[in-house]
Amino acid sequence: MTAAPSPSATAAARRDLGRLVGSERVITEPAALFGYSYDSTTVLRGTPPLAVVQPAETRQVAAVLRYANTHDLPVIPRGSGTGLSGGCVPLAHELVLDLSRINRLRAVETTRRRAIAEPGVLTGDLLTAVTPAGLFYPPDPSSLKVSSLGGNVAENAGGPRGLKYGVTQDYVQALEVVLLDGEVLSLRREEDGDVLALFIGSEGTLGVVTLVEVRLIPTPPARRALLAVFPELAAATRTVSIILREGITPALIELMDDIAIHCVEAYRGLGLPLDVEAILLIETDGDERAADRDAARVRDLCMAAGAREVRLAATADEAEALWTARRSITGALGRVRPDKIGEDICVPRPAIPTMARRVKEIGREYDVPVVLFGHAGDGNLHPNVLFSSLDADERQRGEAAADAIIAAATELGGVISGEHGVGIMKRKFMPLNVDPATMALMHTFKRAVDPKGLLNPGKLLA
Repeated sequence: MTAAPSPSATAAARRDLGRLVGSERVITEPAALFGYSYDSTTVLRGTPPLAVVQPAETRQVAAVLRYANTHDLPVIPRGSGTGLSGGCVPLAHELVLDLSRINRLRAVETTRRRAIAEPGVLTGDLLTAVTPAGLFYPPDPSSLKVSSLGGNVAENAGGPRGLKYGVTQDYVQALEVVLLDGEVLSLRREEDGDVLALFIGSEGTLGVVTLVEVRLIPTPPARRALLAVFPELAAATRTVSIILREGITPALIELMDDIAIHCVEAYRGLGLPLDVEAILLIETDGDERAADRDAARVRDLCMAAGAREVRLAATADEAEALWTARRSITGALGRVRPDKIGEDICVPRPAIPTMARRVKEIGREYDVPVVLFGHAGDGNLHPNVLFSSLDADERQRGEAAADAIIAAATELGGVISGEHGVGIMKRKFMPLNVDPATMALMHTFKRAVDPKGLLNPGKLLA
C-alpha cells in the first residue's frame, strides 16, 4: 500500500483542487472522508481518501483529471457508493471523484424514445421521469432508488428484469467519457460501438463517464405478478427451467430461500409463508391477453412441479408488496448476522438446481448461514454468506465458504460475477473466467488510456 502523502503535499493538493472546482466542493474533514472509505459491502474498509472532489460539470472533471495526471495522483470515480464489490473503495489515500453533483436529467425525448442524463441521476428517478410518457427503462438493480446511472454503467448493472429485457449495456446508446489526460470522448453506438462497449462495465478503470444516453421502450400495457410457494428448494429451482422450456419468457423470475423469507417477513410483515424452503416471484407482461395467458400457464407449471400454492396479485398494491419483499432482502439480513459477503455468481440455467444444492452444502460444511436469492431466470444467483466480524473464527469460515461458492460456480460452467462487478472482492478470481491471452489484451488497452495506472488502481485488472 502506498504511503500517505506528507501533510504539506496533502494541503497543497487540496488547495489546488479547490481552485479548479471551488473550495466548497472539496471535502477534507476526517469524519466526512471516512464516509468515503467503504461502499455497500459490510466487510470492506479502505483508507480515507486524500480528499473528495465534487465537480459540477464535465469541464471540471477534465480539469481534475489533468491535474491528477500531472501530479501522479490516483483517482477513484464514485457514484452513490452502492456497489457490492469494493469498486469505489480507496486503498491508498487516493483522490475520490464524487460525481453525485453532476445529476441533471437533460432530456426525455418521447418521439426518439431516449433519455439523456448526467451520471449522478438516480436510476429510479429516471424510471419515474419517463413513466408518464408511457416509456420504460428496464434495468432495475435492487438499489435503483439510490444507485446512480453512472455507477450502473460502470458496473453494467442488471436486475430482475434482465431475463427478458437485458442489462445496462443493452440500453446505452451514447456516452461522454473523460480520459485521464482530460480528453473528452463522445461515443455513439452506431459509430463507435466497439469502443463504447469497452467503457460499460469497466468499473472506472478506463475513464470517467459524464453523460449517458439510454434507449427507452414502451411500457408493457399489462403486468401480472405471481407468488409460487414451494415446500422444497429443489422443486423451486427445477421449475425455472421448466417454465422457460415451455417457451414462456416472464419479465422476471426471482428466487428467495427460507432464510430470506424469514428475514423479510420479520422486517416487513408482508404475509410471506414461513413453513417452506423457497418461493418464486414471477411477473408476466405484454398486452392484457398475453400477460393473462402466460400467468395462467406459469401457475399451472408451478403447481405441476411441486408448488403448494400459487398466488396471483389481484391489485397493483399486492404486486408492489411482492417486489418490496424482494428488494428488502439485503437490508433484512442483518437480523441474522451483522456482516456478509454477497456473492454474485451466474451459472447456466440447467445448473441452477445443482448450484443451489451446493450453496446449502457449503453453508453446512463451513457452519455459517448462507442465504440464497437472486435472478433465477437467467442463472444470476446471490448467495450471501452471513457472519460476525467480531468472531474471528466465524469470519474466517465465512470467507472460506464464499471462496468455495465461487469455485463451485466455475466448476458448473458459471462466472464469478453477473452484475456486481469485480472490484476488490473478486479480483483474485479473474483467472477462473478469463484466459491469460485475454487478460493480457485487457491490460494492453488499460495501459493505452491510462499508462500510469492512476484510474481506480487496485480494481478489476490489478
